[in-house]
Amino acid sequence: MGDDLDAVVARLRRRLTWAMDQIKRLNALREEQGVLDREDDMLFRRCDRLVGRLKGTDRRTRREAEGYDDVNTFGVLAAEGFLPGYELEVGSILGRAEIPFWQAGAMDFVLPRPPSVALREYVPGNLIYANGNRFVARRFHRDVDERRAEMPTFEVSIERQAVKEANPLAVSSALGATAVQAIAVCDVDLMHTSHISDDEVLRFQLGVAVHGLERDQHSGGRAYRWGEQAIHHLRGEHLRLVNVGASSALTRQQPMLGYPVCTVCGQSVSPLSSQAQLMQFAESHSDRCGQAVTPVGFYADVVADALVLRACADHTTAYNVVEELRMGAVQVLNMHLDDLQILVIGHVDRDEVDGLLWDPMPGGSGLLDQMLDRFAEVMTAARAVVENCPAACAAACID
Repeated sequence: MGDDLDAVVARLRRRLTWAMDQIKRLNALREEQGVLDREDDMLFRRCDRLVGRLKGTDRRTRREAEGYDDVNTFGVLAAEGFLPGYELEVGSILGRAEIPFWQAGAMDFVLPRPPSVALREYVPGNLIYANGNRFVARRFHRDVDERRAEMPTFEVSIERQAVKEANPLAVSSALGATAVQAIAVCDVDLMHTSHISDDEVLRFQLGVAVHGLERDQHSGGRAYRWGEQAIHHLRGEHLRLVNVGASSALTRQQPMLGYPVCTVCGQSVSPLSSQAQLMQFAESHSDRCGQAVTPVGFYADVVADALVLRACADHTTAYNVVEELRMGAVQVLNMHLDDLQILVIGHVDRDEVDGLLWDPMPGGSGLLDQMLDRFAEVMTAARAVVENCPAACAAACID
């Protein structure tokens, strides 16, 4: 309990430090230029409001009656996932949606996400649909401590869908592997793009490539044999999830890893932008921030209970078997499909992979224990799902 409370306090302190640093930087810029441009002025007001909330002087108005009270201590602890709220995990990564002044009756709001979800959603180029409007991630609030430290470098094998932490100066160990630096997933400002129209039938979601690796630390577990297959049930497994870029950008003739993000001010642009727009973004921030813009990935560290299928032949085999077990558990345990998540971990130096079925609930929900207790029933249900599927697709079955 004490460690979890320390983590929440440290997170709030990081947000305060970030806001104070931005206010100091923008005040210096105001003294130099005499006036801030519109974007920097909006950032200044947002930081000033954040400091007021954390200090307890900026109280909520009556029109902000819904949602949690981010001045009340218990409300903050519930919103950060330390105390029970409406949900056990409301999310520690905040997306702050900015509503234009001309939107009558609308106001700024916050969309919290768990790190593993924010890793996919809060990336440049993806559209966020909320409250009748569309938003895009624009400015990332990097932690002060992370700026002082080197960003981790990951060796990426696009063919094997694998990542490996590497020395930035080291030579890639696998043919076809490339390297990308990454920043930790963090709070982000969501810029308003447009109102959702009734004519829009399909919603856009940017396809991203999220690879994982085990960090060789867990809180113990048990090993099983399933025929010839080794299965490990691990508690408190430490995982690192790495978003290495947009899927469509990775499949180009010249693959582009990462996202265009300025690591000084945090501004970004979509990786699917035109070449002229990407060049203009890089040149402008090189002049303004004094540092070249290089594409970066995002990573999130997760501690979760996991069921691990060791040394599977390939991604297709591992993913299908784990998905079948999850669908069988849905039938037997009366759970939701999203209550357990799938991750296939590849290796840059070999073809075999590890298939993981992990529990995103902090502290574990106990579903994996129930699966193992009733494994024969889960297997029977899973086999029925695949044998009796009406679609009989060769691959990528929608049923």
